[in-house]
This record gives sequence, structure tokens and C-alpha cells, in this order.
Amino acid sequence: MQMIVNDVLDFAKPIKLDFHKEDILNIIRHACQSSESVAEEKEVTLSSTLPDHPVMISIDGPKLERAFVNLINNAIEASLIGDTISIVAEQNESIEIMIRDHGEGMDRETVENMFIPFYTKKSSGTGLGMAIAKKIIEGHNGIVQINSTKQIGTEIKVALPL
Repeated sequence: MQMIVNDVLDFAKPIKLDFHKEDILNIIRHACQSSESVAEEKEVTLSSTLPDHPVMISIDGPKLERAFVNLINNAIEASLIGDTISIVAEQNESIEIMIRDHGEGMDRETVENMFIPFYTKKSSGTGLGMAIAKKIIEGHNGIVQINSTKQIGTEIKVALPL
């Protein structure tokens, strides 16, 4: 109950970010580690492919990690036993992070409403996880996009400026 109240309060108030130069790859690694127990419980494998060198950018590490945990956990929940979720980061003009699952995919309506607060098709949860993740990412001047195909899976792409 406390988590639900905290999610509602976090979403309702303006986001306050505390920016510091950090290695975004460490944030992604920590998010993967935080989601590992959820993945093990669902018998899903997390696979990450990250650059070998640090990517230092100005971010609010704890909040950005929370956003990635929300995105990864959503991918886990959409996956079937034995599936692998890929987390890939690439550095170009920005740092792009892709989270790919091989779940059942989402219909157009779900994709279009994914970031609307309290929208969910799950039997549990508040429907705030994706809305909070988007709010945090946009607070970093980033963008988040969803591509999903029924029976194939979903890819979430996050792009953050360097």
C-alpha cells in the first residue's frame, strides 16, 4: 500500500532531479541487478551488451535507475518462461538504450496509452510505472519510444543526450 501511495505522490508532484556526472552504464548495470530477482522468479534471462568504456553524462542516477528498473520489469512481466530480454546500449550523438523482450507484443491501443497514468492491462499494479519512467527520462531531456509487434515482442528505446 505504501508503494502505491509513494508512486501516486511521485507522479503528482513536479520531478526534482539532482544532476551529477556519472557513468550511465553503471546505472544500467545496477538496474539490471535490481531486476535480476524478478527475472529469476519468472525464469527469464537478462542479457546486456554495453560499451567497454564509461559514458559519463550529467544525470540523477537514482531516479534514472528507477526508470530503467520500471522498463526492465515491464519487459520481464511481458515475457514467457525461458525468454531472454536484451538490454543494449550504443553511443552515437546520444546514448541509446534498447530493452527488447520476446513476449506477446502489444496492440496499437496499448502502445498509444502506455505512458498515460493509471493505464494498465495487468491484473495488478497501479499503471504508474511507465508514466513515472517517461517523466524521469524526459526530465533528463531524453526521449522514450515503444515499438511492438503482436506475437513478436516489444522494444523500448531510450535516448539521452551526451
